Amino acid sequence: MKSKKSIEKLYYMFSNEIYQTDEEILKIAKEISDDTDKLKSTLTPEQIKLLKKIEENQNEKGDITDKNIFVFAFSLATKLFSEGLKESKEK
Repeated sequence: MKSKKSIEKLYYMFSNEIYQTDEEILKIAKEISDDTDKLKSTLTPEQIKLLKKIEENQNEKGDITDKNIFVFAFSLATKLFSEGLKESKEK
């Protein structure tokens, strides 16, 4: 689907702006990081390796989900906008 690829390009162009963080997100990210560090200090090297693999897969899944949400939202907004234009021309 060519239009999906175009929308994905927009996602990557604006991803920095999309992910500007606020204080609440920064606080939660710090807590996650601190707790992860505490957990890792109790794990064996093999368990740490497994945890890193899980974190990488979660990050990849999150990236794909975020991109798909952007594509869907952009497509929906475009559809609603075009329907609105069509209705205003019919009046």
